[in-house]
Amino acid sequence: MKKIVSILAILVIAMFVLSGCGSKEISAPEEVKTVSHPSPTDDVKTAPQPEPEPQPAEQYNSAPEPEPETAPVKEPSKKVKDLLSKHSRVKSLHYMYQDPLNYPAEWPTWIKDNKMHIDLRTLDQVNSDTYVNQVYLDKASKTAVGYCESNEFKCKDPNQAVKVKFAKYNRKSPIDWIEGVTYAEIETTETMQQRTVVRLAYTDDKGAKVVMWVDDYYGVPVKVEVTKDGDKKRYVFEDLAFNNVEDSDLKHQTIAERYNVVQ
Repeated sequence: MKKIVSILAILVIAMFVLSGCGSKEISAPEEVKTVSHPSPTDDVKTAPQPEPEPQPAEQYNSAPEPEPETAPVKEPSKKVKDLLSKHSRVKSLHYMYQDPLNYPAEWPTWIKDNKMHIDLRTLDQVNSDTYVNQVYLDKASKTAVGYCESNEFKCKDPNQAVKVKFAKYNRKSPIDWIEGVTYAEIETTETMQQRTVVRLAYTDDKGAKVVMWVDDYYGVPVKVEVTKDGDKKRYVFEDLAFNNVEDSDLKHQTIAERYNVVQ
């Protein structure tokens, strides 16, 4: 009996011991901290390396692109060239001039070299109390002066020169028109103002169609028509007289006697 009790006591004690051991938590192993040691080369500063030199762009052996083609310059025919060159015979010119601005009036006009004289036929008001009816232009300096050479009361002094705007009175002469032609074609031959004229046609640099009736001997136009967008403008040179203009026709001549002023 005593042996049995002893055995039971031993079993109970063993169970308590085993249960105590089983309740203990198994702790995770501690993290192992590593200590880094500086490398012996960390404190050594390296010298900056030079930047590589830029390499030339790769050369290609492809052919260069062709330049855009320009429109060929038209050359007038020999007959047209000969006609255009005939204006060299003209040293001076007197004519009656008409254009869309002065129509239906006609202005007697004298030209020689760079000088031009225009008779306006009527008084043109320059400012509030100044009028002119004779204008003398210098095409080289692009200047103009006017005089009031009339017996009307508005002309206070016929010898008083008045500066006027060159652009207002400047008009293209027959020589100016023909010298501006670089290419033209002959359409036909006609008779105009009892002269044999050649009708030339071309398109100017503004896209307008220009038709000229050119004197067959002197090579200057007696009429010009310019048409663009359905709008036609006509410039007429009538009663042309060649090479008879005097220097006195191109500058004001002093009027000694005062006019009998008409009120």
